[in-house]
Amino acid sequence: MLVGGPLLAGFGCLIFAATSHALLLLVARFVIGVGYGVTAPAARRFVSLLHSDTPGRALGRLNFAEGIGLIAGAPIGAGLAEQLNVAVPFVLFGILCLAVAVILGTQRQTLRIMRASTQDTTRQGAQDLKGRLVETDDPPHQRGVATVAHHQRASRRLRPARQIVKTTRSALPSDSNVAIIKRIELRPAFLLSVAFWLNTGMFEVVWPRMLTDLGYSAQFISATVVAYGVPLALAAPAAGRVLERRRPVAVGIAAMLVTAAILPLYATHPPAALLMIIAGIEGIAGGFMLTALQTAAAVRAPAEEAGRVQGLLEASGTTAAVASSLIAGLLLNLSGPGAPLYSTAVVLAFMGLRTFQSDQRSSGMMTKSSR
Repeated sequence: MLVGGPLLAGFGCLIFAATSHALLLLVARFVIGVGYGVTAPAARRFVSLLHSDTPGRALGRLNFAEGIGLIAGAPIGAGLAEQLNVAVPFVLFGILCLAVAVILGTQRQTLRIMRASTQDTTRQGAQDLKGRLVETDDPPHQRGVATVAHHQRASRRLRPARQIVKTTRSALPSDSNVAIIKRIELRPAFLLSVAFWLNTGMFEVVWPRMLTDLGYSAQFISATVVAYGVPLALAAPAAGRVLERRRPVAVGIAAMLVTAAILPLYATHPPAALLMIIAGIEGIAGGFMLTALQTAAAVRAPAEEAGRVQGLLEASGTTAAVASSLIAGLLLNLSGPGAPLYSTAVVLAFMGLRTFQSDQRSSGMMTKSSR
């Protein structure tokens, strides 16, 4: 998937550059979306398994790279399209994606790690992603799920009072997607994901409309997006370091509550300078929340399901963002920006409470199962 995703994205960009037909443009956008959807969870699985001792720090660095790329890509693409031709950025980025796919596909070490990540690393004498022998005393009928305990031990610093999850046959990879989402140990991560993207979907609709109605220019609106995005990207690696000493779910809940407290401030229409500062603070909270939810899933999911869980995090978050944007649009047209801002703040506060309760319940069950 790490090779196929960039290939799909590259071909999608080249289709964009080669056509102006509406249907083909939709196909190209779909192909690019599939490429990203394939690559993102695979990359998170790759780095979390490769750096199993410090998954929070590794995922933080990955989020930093992704955030900087998203921020830099927009002005670069706009500049190339304005100075040269609208097809030029699609051609250049398409070639870049194809080159990345070729590089990943020809790196022996990368291929070795990708193959190892699909093997059973729980049997006696097997090797982990770094080539180290895995020792296990688990009886044969438990070895298919022993990777949960391996990752719980490897990420002990992420949870000071770490408890080893003992899964049953219902936790094998044959579980349906719905069953995985409902797992008590993974539920806090999914709640954090839904909360993060719910807020993002609301802002996609409300932010440009609100600032335009207040008389701000398109350039200022773009600047506020940068004021949010840059702190988010910079905060992600710092969040990874914090997550080595603090529980990911607790960090995610704290960031969620900070975001909930910030949202009503936008409805007061603060001056431009203060608006930029508030956006930056929210970006920092977003960086911590995003890295925390990914790390929580990485350390609680069995190794053989790590990519699937990260993909489900992405899917649940995207679904929440779409639903939130639709509801926010309706509230915006009915009552103005205050309604979606205040309602989202209330929902985030409620979800913070629910996530806390779910985490307490899962911690209690893990404590019982470890006895």
